[in-house]
Amino acid sequence: MTREFDPFGPHTINRRRFIQGATATAVLLAGCGGDEETTTAPTGKAPTQQFSEPDGKLSGSLKILMWSHFVPRHDGWFDKFAQEWGEQVGVDVTVDHI
Repeated sequence: MTREFDPFGPHTINRRRFIQGATATAVLLAGCGGDEETTTAPTGKAPTQQFSEPDGKLSGSLKILMWSHFVPRHDGWFDKFAQEWGEQVGVDVTVDHI
C-alpha cells in the first residue's frame, strides 16, 4: 500500500496553521507574565551590607583572583568590602585583579 502526499493533511503546516500556532504561543506567554512592576531607579550607591556572624571562629587566608572590572570604582569598592569582611570574621583576604 502506498501513501500519497496530501498537501492539506493533518500534519502539514500551511500559512494559516503557522499563524494560529504563533498567536496561541504569544497568548500563552503573555498570560504567564507577571503583573508586578519591578523597575527601580538606580541610586548610584553600593548595596547595603547585611552581615551575619559565622557559627564558628574562622581563620586562615582567602585569596581572590578576579578580572578587573570595567567600572574602576567597583574594584576599589570590592577590595575595601573584602578587607572589612575579613577583619570581621578573622580571615586574611587578598584580592588580585588581572
